[in-house]
This record gives sequence, structure tokens and C-alpha cells, in this order.
Amino acid sequence: MKSKKLLSAILAMTAVSSPLALASTTNGTEQVTTGGVEVLESNYPWQVKVITTMNGVEEAKVCGGAIIDTQWAVTSAQCFFDVSKGLDKNDIESLQVSFPDYDGEGLATLNIDKFFVHSSATGNPADANDIALVKFNESSFPMNGVIQLMTAVEDENVLTQQKSDFWVENQERLPLFVTTGYQGSLDGALKRDYLSGVPNDKCDGYNTRLTHCGTTPHPEYTQGMCYGDLGAPLIWKNPNNAGDNNKGLRLAGIASIGKDNCDNNNYSEFTNIADYVDWIKNTITAEIGEEYVVNQLAQMTVFSYDPLADENMPSYTNKGEVGGNSGEDPDFVGDDDDNATDGNGDSGDKSGGSFGLGVLIALGTTAYNRRKKK
Repeated sequence: MKSKKLLSAILAMTAVSSPLALASTTNGTEQVTTGGVEVLESNYPWQVKVITTMNGVEEAKVCGGAIIDTQWAVTSAQCFFDVSKGLDKNDIESLQVSFPDYDGEGLATLNIDKFFVHSSATGNPADANDIALVKFNESSFPMNGVIQLMTAVEDENVLTQQKSDFWVENQERLPLFVTTGYQGSLDGALKRDYLSGVPNDKCDGYNTRLTHCGTTPHPEYTQGMCYGDLGAPLIWKNPNNAGDNNKGLRLAGIASIGKDNCDNNNYSEFTNIADYVDWIKNTITAEIGEEYVVNQLAQMTVFSYDPLADENMPSYTNKGEVGGNSGEDPDFVGDDDDNATDGNGDSGDKSGGSFGLGVLIALGTTAYNRRKKK
């Protein structure tokens, strides 16, 4: 408890001393991520854009997803339904996936050969089992895009404790996750948001589905996932594996439900990947005709950029983001002055005057590790 109180005190100090910043925002509409910072796609090599076209529907449906093997990606089952029109996976006319093309030419877009929707999925966001897989037969995803799936052991022994230890009511909170999406748009830029983890007892009370709940790091700041951006990857970092080649980064979830009305009285929900590792394994095993070993390739992946590293983490005020420890967010694409102003509308001084969130995370991780040893 002492470590939690110390963390709460530090967070309170930060909320007072941080310079104000205003991050660019986009009004939320269906399947759109509100706010977010435009980022380099190559820094999120696991990210995919799943594009489905259904019979009789003129506009394509765009979802996010994550590469989990060189032939497989995971996304939301809702991408294969149009509940309002009574359409389901049997009405899919075409299916494509786009992913970062590392020759510097942007995104590669290819046709998907097969897809597998959870047999109990209904396409209704209020129902469970919101998960699906897409597969290449002839083509392949880049090896350096394969993200490791979070396991039940990691979820129960590490992340669950972090959610409780790092949660602070009505104050700035440590982000535990980063999520990225294309705003449900064919030509939308990739944007990312950091989210704090909601303790399981609060999340369970909000909805009984198998999900992670996330919310904005600052209680008065409304930036975050709103109305979906279905399938957007929720990335978490296991502090016990930070020294690994893949930085300890894990796919913890995929976006399923956004916040109602984009306010902070509701949480963003993500299908908990740890609860579906067996389904993923069994589905792939049945398809390839031999036992599939989960995370075998992902453990060999080398990531050059870590969005959850201390130096890359922003801080938050009630108006938006403040850059990472280096004074600027190295992940940001474009003119940083467009996304950061002080209370008078002038360019904010981001060079100092407050604790960086990386410092807070270091202190929080130390407190967590000390608690673990007791």
C-alpha cells in the first residue's frame, strides 16, 4: 500500500506542475478514434488494416488488427458483420489487408485467402467472443511485424496487479497500454492513443464480457478510443521482459467497444487476447493439420521502436498530451506546435518544469517489483 500511496502522490504533483498542451482531436463518428496523434506506421509493424466489402453494401468496412504470425493476423469479429442490414460472414464479397511496407513505399495491400470468425460471435458489440483470424496462403506478413500474444499467466500475475497498483481516482494515471487505429477510414492516417488500465473489479462491473477496460490517462481529458475503431491492437509491455528483443511488448487485446458519447464516464473495451489463446491455437492447428505453437515466431521478433519505453511516453493534462522525457514525442508525425499549446494559445514550453511520465513509470515499476518480492 505504501508504494501505491507514493505513486499517487507523485501523480498528483505531476498533474499540477505539467505545462498545458492541446492535442489535435477529431469529432467521433461511428468506428472513429477520437483524438490521437498521427504516428509512423513503421513504428507499429504489427498493425494491419482489414478491409471487408459485403454483398449489396457500397462502402467498405475498415478495421484494425495485429500480425501474430507470418500468415496470420487477428481482428474483431464485428468486421465480418453488418447487423443493421442483417449481413454476416457469409455475405463477405471481398477481403483485403494492408500493412506497413518497409521499402518506404507506404502500405502493401493484398487479398486475404481465408478468414475464421469465432463460432459464437454475433457481430453485436454487447456480446462476447468478438475475435476473428485472417490468413494468407500464398503471401506472408513481414517477420518483423509479429507481435507476441499475452498469456493468461501474464494477465493474472502481472497485468492484473498493475491495473490495481497504478489506478488513481480523479488524477493523472500511468498509461499501461498503447492502441493504434486508422479511424475506420480507407485513407485515414494511423493514430495512437495511450490508455490507463482499469482495475478488473471496475471493468467487470461495467460489462461482464471477457475484456480489458481502458480509459484516458487524465480524468478530465476525453481523447481516446470512441465508438470502436474495431480490431485496433491494444499493446501492453511486460516489465519482466523489457530486455528481450521484442521489448516485452504483448498484444493484450483488440478493440471491441468504444466509449459512449466519447466521455469519461465510460470505458473503452478490448477483447482480452489471453482468454482466446487456446481458440487461436486450435483454429490454426485445425487449418494447418499439425499442432501450432503459439508465440514461437513472436519470441524471435526484433522491434527497433518501443512506444511504451520511458523516453517515448507523454504526460497528460486536462487539455491533452505533453511530450516524452526528451521534450518531444519522437513518434509524432508532423509539426509538433500544431498539437501542443499552453493556456494562452502560445507554443508550450515542453523542455522541463514537470516530472516526465517515464520517471513516474520507473518509480511505479520499482514499487511494483518491491511489492512482488515481499
